[in-house]
Amino acid sequence: MARSQRSRRSNGKTSEVFQPFWEGFAVQPSWHERALDVAEVPGAGRGWVARRQVQKGELLLSIPRVAAIEVDMDEDMEGWEAELALNVLRRLDRLGPAADPRLRQKHELQALWQDYAKTFPEAPAGAAFWPQDAIITLGWPATVEQLLAYSQQIQESAQWVSGNGNVPRDAACWAVSAVITRSFAVDDEVRAMIPLADIFNHEPRSASSDVHEVAWSLEGDRFEVHAPQTVMPGEEVRICYGEESAAELLAVHGMVLPKNEADYLEVFESVEDLVAAVESICGAPRRDRLARLEVIPVDDLLVRPGRLEASEPLLRALQAMLCEDDELCDPGERRLRLVCSEERQQSLRLEALLLLAQILRGALRVIQDMPDAGSPDLAVRYRRHVAEMLNQFVREANDASSAGVLKRLFRRKRRCCVGETVIT
Repeated sequence: MARSQRSRRSNGKTSEVFQPFWEGFAVQPSWHERALDVAEVPGAGRGWVARRQVQKGELLLSIPRVAAIEVDMDEDMEGWEAELALNVLRRLDRLGPAADPRLRQKHELQALWQDYAKTFPEAPAGAAFWPQDAIITLGWPATVEQLLAYSQQIQESAQWVSGNGNVPRDAACWAVSAVITRSFAVDDEVRAMIPLADIFNHEPRSASSDVHEVAWSLEGDRFEVHAPQTVMPGEEVRICYGEESAAELLAVHGMVLPKNEADYLEVFESVEDLVAAVESICGAPRRDRLARLEVIPVDDLLVRPGRLEASEPLLRALQAMLCEDDELCDPGERRLRLVCSEERQQSLRLEALLLLAQILRGALRVIQDMPDAGSPDLAVRYRRHVAEMLNQFVREANDASSAGVLKRLFRRKRRCCVGETVIT
């Protein structure tokens, strides 16, 4: 994905809307010295674009801590959504009449926050707020299972906010949606709603990407955000939100990006699922291999977009399933390693490719057979996105396996010819 995106420059009116907030929240540098403008970005809504060349590491925004709405982060990092959402309603003076009087607060920036909140979406967009039957139409089993669980968590947070804030359920869902889409974790200390920082659009970042996450820092009594990379004038400045997969972005932000190099699909929920799938296809028992495979992290059991190498950890796990016992390293080693010839390893890799392609073709048929009618538009887009990822892997696997077979035939023919020459 491109490092940054050329944006349609603002005519000035869009940025002028945010000038009172920049000055009212005492953001540094000053409005006239800022490096950023707010512009309408095609396909992404509002975003920050560079007014001039921005150097990597340059200070973009420095916001007083008093302007933010925040909660301290516990070690388990759970429950912050409900607590922060309630704090947002307190800051906006939107608590119901029967709410605990001790929750009410008057803040010097309350009126400014009330105006700023009017720039937020009026209703949640994330799939976590969909009804269960709509979530099921996403089709991919791991996505459906995880999103149903996350939706339950979010709905429980909204219920807690509704009860403690004495607000309607819709208002509680709005507040929870605002904090999960517009807040930031800073230095693993706080989770904060930081005005104007929430205008940055998302840039996916994979482990191999040269796009770095935004450099947040909590310096004294100010939040600071620094440029994650050098950006030219007129280009959009984006940051990584933290979510990676299309499923995560859909659940929280209600969007499916056309390209996302950080995306992945969970094919097997666990090593046990991997073993069961191989046994069902190959017919040979592999349960005795479970203890040897415990060293495989669950994060390795993923299909990723791009070349086959992006899914190499999963292919290695399948090779470990397909090889003979004496072709695996000593059980005492805390990693999987084949101890067979290079030619045998190439043969096992080819078998792993064909096996995984067979599994994904079956999943692809299920996704493609799901009717579009009755599904949310975003669910249809997500299924098509999943189908394209699966198709891409199957095509790559077919090409690689064909090339591998031809290479092996060439090597055999070459050995035969060499042998005949020697005999002659």
